[in-house]
Amino acid sequence: MPRLGEVAVTPQRLLRIAIVVALVAAWWLLRRAGSPLARPGWEWLRLRPMIDVRILADIVGALLFIYLMTLLWWLYNPWRSRRADDAMAFGCIGFAAIAVALMLVALAVGWYLRSPWIIAPSAWVTLLFALQRLAGLIMEGYRAARKRIAAAREARPDQPE
Repeated sequence: MPRLGEVAVTPQRLLRIAIVVALVAAWWLLRRAGSPLARPGWEWLRLRPMIDVRILADIVGALLFIYLMTLLWWLYNPWRSRRADDAMAFGCIGFAAIAVALMLVALAVGWYLRSPWIIAPSAWVTLLFALQRLAGLIMEGYRAARKRIAAAREARPDQPE
């Protein structure tokens, strides 16, 4: 594996660095004063009417409800084989389910009070969590595809790369 100083250079690390560089470059281009690319977008953001907090709460509540049902399914799945070392997994899933349920209760209170001060942070946390899960799923799909390609190449060594 190639090394640069003491840090191993892997394709995953290079991909992460490229993503961070692209995000910083995009932020710099869009935030630059007088940018012709950003001006229409910033004007639309400044002048658009705010989304109703109840609609936002409904969307976030649906996402959180899906998370909660998925966690409870993992916890109480009748077809899952149980082993002795599953206790820690059950505890972690239980605590995550409690946290999601508490967030749903806070969201319901915000929905009832029509409070953007309660709904907006819940929406941001849920959105960031969903983006993190989506990035993880994309990376796992990429790794699985690489393993399949490597296995196919090992099965046919006479093929040139």
